[in-house]
Amino acid sequence: MGGRLQRWSSAGAALALLAAGLSAPWAQAQSPSASGEMPAPAEELGLPPPPPPDGDLAGDAQGGEMSPTAPGPGDAGAVGPAGGDGAIATAPPPPPPPPEDDETAPPPPPPPPPPPEDKLAGFWVLMDGKPRQLSKAELLEAIRAGRITRETMVWRQGMEGWKPAGEVEVLQSRLAQAAPPPPPPPARFHVLLEGQQQGPLTLDEIARLVREGRITGRTLVWKPGLEGWTEAAKVPELAGLLKQAGPPKPPLKARIREFLLGTWQAETTMDMGGMNMQVKVEVTYYEDGTLKGVQTMTPTMTVPGMPPFLGTTTMVMSGTWKIEPLSEKRFALTETVTFSGVGTMPPMPETKTMKITIVDRDTMRDEDTGVVFRRVR
Repeated sequence: MGGRLQRWSSAGAALALLAAGLSAPWAQAQSPSASGEMPAPAEELGLPPPPPPDGDLAGDAQGGEMSPTAPGPGDAGAVGPAGGDGAIATAPPPPPPPPEDDETAPPPPPPPPPPPEDKLAGFWVLMDGKPRQLSKAELLEAIRAGRITRETMVWRQGMEGWKPAGEVEVLQSRLAQAAPPPPPPPARFHVLLEGQQQGPLTLDEIARLVREGRITGRTLVWKPGLEGWTEAAKVPELAGLLKQAGPPKPPLKARIREFLLGTWQAETTMDMGGMNMQVKVEVTYYEDGTLKGVQTMTPTMTVPGMPPFLGTTTMVMSGTWKIEPLSEKRFALTETVTFSGVGTMPPMPETKTMKITIVDRDTMRDEDTGVVFRRVR
């Protein structure tokens, strides 16, 4: 290290002597001549080159070549606050920061995207009047089979409320791809019901009437192609419907007879020769077509000039009855009744026909008088 410092000192002394002894020739060589021409460079005149800029000098004492170098980490000649030789040294600048888009360090790959949401899962569908949650497979099958149409009401979490399926975007393409439902069969059947011709009716309408028991195997029907009115059981298209419907309902007349059997009561007022009477009737209709009952009459007021009526009068009724259906809710009731128990008068049969309306299972009304009969047993 001491040798390097010695070489630096010898080089500095030599430069100082050169600068002092050759300053005039150097100035003359670098200044323009009187003729205005630049003189020849110093090298051509045999002069040394100008000194390098201030800084560290490194040279070879043998070769005389010098170049600026940075001192090593352990050099005693490095400049610092505690430098011993007073030599000046400049620290090298720090390396430039790497560019932001340095391709040598690629950014980490982005995280994988979340799995796509199955937009056809979780739908609730209003089917047969009841809400049902369907899986994706069940939903697509119902659309293909035509059980879900554009008008079917659907709902899914995230929707504000129930909507027709045709208004839900994710279902629109599926509904468009589904095969359209087959057209309804043409209405071509005519039927005789309760003595009246009805039609034309479709097969679906015929099936409904079969389920209700209004069309049986003996009901007369007609359609184009038949020679005349034919029993439904003999028409191949209807025979299958009749078998699927199970046993038919009893005939209307039998159903009304079943309704009438039992004991009924009614209460009303009547005018008997100027005297108002409170009348109560209790009558029982038997399955063999007979009837028995009791009728009581109580005066509610007396007429001036007439003797007072002697209390409540009770009469016993007996006789027969029969019905004739008019419709599902109406029938004609004919009674032949004999009253007994009024003084010494002989029994007198009386026949009358009333038109009755069925109000409910335990109530019926006489259409002519408005008297209401109620079932008691």
